[in-house]
Order: sequence, then structure tokens, then C-alpha cells
Amino acid sequence: MLGRASTGDCKVLYIGMSPRPSRQQFCKVLTLSADHEWRATGYPPAKVMTGYSGGAAAVKGVAYLLPSFLRAPAPGNNGYIVAYDLEKEVWRSGSVPAPAPGSKQVVHKLSHGLAELGGCLALMYGDEHGSMELWLLVDPDQATWSMQCTIAVLYRHQGVQESHLRLDVAEPLWLLDDGRIIIWMWMSGELPHAVLCMYDPRTMTYTDVADMPNYTLAGVYTGSLLG
Repeated sequence: MLGRASTGDCKVLYIGMSPRPSRQQFCKVLTLSADHEWRATGYPPAKVMTGYSGGAAAVKGVAYLLPSFLRAPAPGNNGYIVAYDLEKEVWRSGSVPAPAPGSKQVVHKLSHGLAELGGCLALMYGDEHGSMELWLLVDPDQATWSMQCTIAVLYRHQGVQESHLRLDVAEPLWLLDDGRIIIWMWMSGELPHAVLCMYDPRTMTYTDVADMPNYTLAGVYTGSLLG
């Protein structure tokens, strides 16, 4: 994953798996603006998710990762989030406890996701019915979470919402100044489809931004395109 240290250096955190029989995760880090040499950086304090875009996020010099068991956690297990300091290149000794879901309806069949929204770590709780709670880590030092909103309205997109398509991923990408949220919707079926849309928590409505029939991943670029 990519992240920026507090010094401004852009770094890549690599998580691999050792061969059998140990099958233990190991980590390396590389600074893009330096000598391009990978440096060993220890082992994560818990087995973390890999190959899942919502399993990690970098915010203000810290890389946050979800433990692998949180992809489909046991009922009532809110779990925790592990953290890696990109400047010191060490895993933090204390994990970040995840907040308890506000809705009783999403506890039993819950999925988790991480993102960076408005300069904060965002945690998404989602259930099998398409409902999603969005939490922001407003104080990382005290592990204080604030629920931003609950997205409980099913998405409808004319020409896309058909019987053979189902919503697989709803990934928040950006929090606008007025509170609206840019969300990337990925729907699977015979012909997979993606849609970029805006969700307004105040009116509980969606506005389509772009139809993306041939895209499978989306991200946010915060740099300048002017060079």
C-alpha cells in the first residue's frame, strides 16, 4: 500500500507471506524518493487483510490495516485495527479498538472497510441488505470515534439496477465540504458494472456522477496534474 510519512516522504508498505510450513506474514517498506531499496520492518501484530481494497488506509503518516478475521467477524466481535508508523517504520504496540455498530440490525452479518475521508480514518460497517454505517476516527490518540452517518437507502441506477446485478461493494472515496460523500458502487453479474455517485446524508438521496461499465477499481488522486 502507498502512504505518506509525516516528513512528506511517500512510502510503500509491502506485506508478503513466508513459504510453508510457517506461512507467516512479513513486511518491507520502501521510500519512493530515496534509494529504492526494500527494508525489512518486522511482522504485523496480527494477520492482516491483503488483496482487498477496503482492508487498509493511510492517514496522516499512519497506515491502518484490518485483521483478516474482520472480513467476516463473529457476531458481537467489533475487533480492532492495527497501525504502522510510516515515519518510524515500526508497528505500533497498541491497536485501535473499533467502535460498536450503532444499529442492532447490522451486528450479525457484518463486513468492514477502511478509507481516508476528510483527513480522518473512516471505518465502514455494512450488512447483507446494503445498509452501511460510516464512522470517523476523530481523535487517534484517544481512539475516539464519531458516527458520520448511516446509509440505509438502496441504490437505484436506471439501466444498471437489473435482476442479474447485485451490489457487491460500496466504497466511500471522498467527503465533500457540504457533507456529501462520493461513493464508488461495484455491482457484479453477467456483465459487471460500476457507478460513481454522490450520497447526501441529509436527504438520503444519490446523484449519479459517472457510469463506469468497464472499471473494477477506483481511487483518489490528491496531487497536482499541472506538474
